[in-house]
Amino acid sequence: MRYYITLLLLLISTALRAQFLVLNYEEDIIVYPSDSTDVILAILPHIFVNDDDNDYSWTAKVLSVGEHRFKLKIDLDDSLEPMGDPIIGWVDKKQCGVFLRNNRYEGRIAIMDIYMSKSLDGDFIPFDVDAINFQWVSVTDLYYHSYHYGYIYKVHFWYKDVLYSGWAPRSCPNIYNSCN
Repeated sequence: MRYYITLLLLLISTALRAQFLVLNYEEDIIVYPSDSTDVILAILPHIFVNDDDNDYSWTAKVLSVGEHRFKLKIDLDDSLEPMGDPIIGWVDKKQCGVFLRNNRYEGRIAIMDIYMSKSLDGDFIPFDVDAINFQWVSVTDLYYHSYHYGYIYKVHFWYKDVLYSGWAPRSCPNIYNSCN
């Protein structure tokens, strides 16, 4: 019985740790009614306004992962509270992303490791976060790693004319937050 209670609590805590993505704010976002159709449900204008009073952007909670798209609950967010009714639909993975954060330091240099395996062991590529100065990178998959890491994201991005792809142990759907 104790085993089942522990398992139930683990499942509930996993479900409560929602995974969020940020939609590409440099292009219009196309929302589809399913993972496999070309029929368009909605087109969300690219939006990211940064002024002294408000920051507006699309925030997206992942509901399901498909082969080519994520099913998302999308809200227009003004940094204080969601505005309007959410839109639920499927968005191409290339339009969904996160902001990468460093996961360790070497001296005073902030290092971000991109791992080849979602177990976060074995081969990885270290990047000097300040030298790269990433803004937004697209996400192709996600995985609940552990309570310590929570959800980790498989990202891909171009750097110095080379395409990198791997698992990021630390990222954030908010450009202004470190997501500690």
